Amino acid sequence: MDVSAGGIHPDQQIPSAGPNYQIPYAERVGVATDALVGAVGGISEPAQADALIRNDRADFAIVGREHLRDPYFTLHAAEELGAEDRVEWPVQYRRAV
Repeated sequence: MDVSAGGIHPDQQIPSAGPNYQIPYAERVGVATDALVGAVGGISEPAQADALIRNDRADFAIVGREHLRDPYFTLHAAEELGAEDRVEWPVQYRRAV
């Protein structure tokens, strides 16, 4: 489940908009249900996303805006975290690396 406070309407009042600002919502939903929850909101660094998962704050990190900035964010994050063996470049791009 993607847990988000929204934030699309300009009149909406969401406290803070810094790193991890929506994580508490995912944590509450995760505790209250048996659903797998994804955290959103200000997740832009590989170590930050990794820590959310490792510390059981969410089941997965949703980094949509970061993928808009860097379409290969997942591949770059895997390299930064030393997990290149867990992620593969798309077949048609393998000659580039």
